[in-house]
Amino acid sequence: MALYGKKLTRNLKIKAANGKEMMALKVITETLRFLKDDALQTIAKNTEGRKFLASDFTWVLTVPAIWDHSAKQFMREAATQAGLVTKGNSDKLVIALEPEAASVFCKKLPSDGFIADSRGEDRLDQSPGTQYIVVDCGGTIS
Repeated sequence: MALYGKKLTRNLKIKAANGKEMMALKVITETLRFLKDDALQTIAKNTEGRKFLASDFTWVLTVPAIWDHSAKQFMREAATQAGLVTKGNSDKLVIALEPEAASVFCKKLPSDGFIADSRGEDRLDQSPGTQYIVVDCGGTIS
């Protein structure tokens, strides 16, 4: 949320809880790099050591719904610098809004323990026209 409502430039600094400042692009890039490397290592451990490259996947990066286009572009740049995608395969990066991702996740949930239980049904109704609510309570803005 540190990017919300700020004029985004490559020189934007963000402040940590301890008061230290760093370049926002560097912080986000290194965070995404760590997550990418960890995901690739986890996949390799669970596929008998088969090596995958970041380019073998389509990456979905969620962002808050209130972010404007410049913040989303900032995240796209950080993802590129982190090695999730390259300029030649930027179509392998999908920027999704957090509530949209939550909605897709909810549609994949088993009905067991979901809304259908409280209505006396044994499965979640997914017929056309069925409505449900995703509530995004937002994050904190400092």
